[in-house]
Amino acid sequence: MHQNYSVMKLSITILFMCISINVSAQLTFDTSKPIDTLIQDFVGNGVTVSNVTFTGGNQSIGSFNGSSSIGSSQGIVFTTGRIDSLIATPAATFLSTSCNLSGDQDLNAIVGSGLTYDAAVLEFDFVATNNTFLFDYVFASEEYNEFAGSAFNDVFAFFISGPGISGKQNIALLPSTSIPVSINNVNNGATGSGPCVNCSYYHDNYNDTTLAFDGFTTPLTATYSIVPGLTYHLKLAVADVADGIFDTGVFLQKYSLRSVSTTSIAETKPQLMEMYFRDDALYVDSKSSVFHVAVYNITGQSVFEAQSNHGLELFEMNIPSGVYAVVLETPETIVNRKIVKQ
Repeated sequence: MHQNYSVMKLSITILFMCISINVSAQLTFDTSKPIDTLIQDFVGNGVTVSNVTFTGGNQSIGSFNGSSSIGSSQGIVFTTGRIDSLIATPAATFLSTSCNLSGDQDLNAIVGSGLTYDAAVLEFDFVATNNTFLFDYVFASEEYNEFAGSAFNDVFAFFISGPGISGKQNIALLPSTSIPVSINNVNNGATGSGPCVNCSYYHDNYNDTTLAFDGFTTPLTATYSIVPGLTYHLKLAVADVADGIFDTGVFLQKYSLRSVSTTSIAETKPQLMEMYFRDDALYVDSKSSVFHVAVYNITGQSVFEAQSNHGLELFEMNIPSGVYAVVLETPETIVNRKIVKQ
């Protein structure tokens, strides 16, 4: 339980059961859609999804529509509490739900100390038609501002796994950094007046009339380079930390899960590297003293992997003719290419 109740909004300790209620407000929510239908409110151009699952409260995920201060008017939202019109009440409302659910092991690992509770986890496989996928989101929490910098650092992460990726990589990061987006990493202090911690990405929502969360991030974009045509797995997860109260959630912009074509530094200067099949061997000239190469078939199965300390190698491999994805990683860059073996 949170101990500093003197700063609790309205000085109350009401805990709501994880059920839906109806309150008139500017935002509307729908928790009635099956998960396979709901996900279509998120999927945009160049991406197909499959094997969609959700683990969490029975009212913890749904679609949203209408005007608010989060910068998105439509999409899907999932929280450690419940999805209903209470979220769309003024920020002076105390937004807290205990669903009496367990946490998530992957999120526990991020927290490092303390356990997670009331985890809400959306997972699916996806295939993209281009080499970069991305989506837009807003992270919001009732833990703001009072518990910024405390142990009640409610956590979320977007884990991607699949061909060419070691384990699970969290892509919920501040722009152009490796810093995870979290309450303790994005805030303006426990009083809302500093010290600033990446507060250019923070919106203090305490006096807002359209959304009950006391604070949230500015719209952010999660992105990652992948191999087109191969299957990857995405796990979007959020959980309370150290207790099961004071709700936290993630808003996903409608149709923002998409893929685009981008070009890496190595590919804009093709003289820097070469990769092609020659007979039963893969020729690689990375122009780097060390590199790692991995080869995947069209189903995403790894068929070859090797490390080189020479920069130029000819790798013998007995694989059938066909199209393969080759992932070349050097200290400077990662290059994904499709290569045909005759």
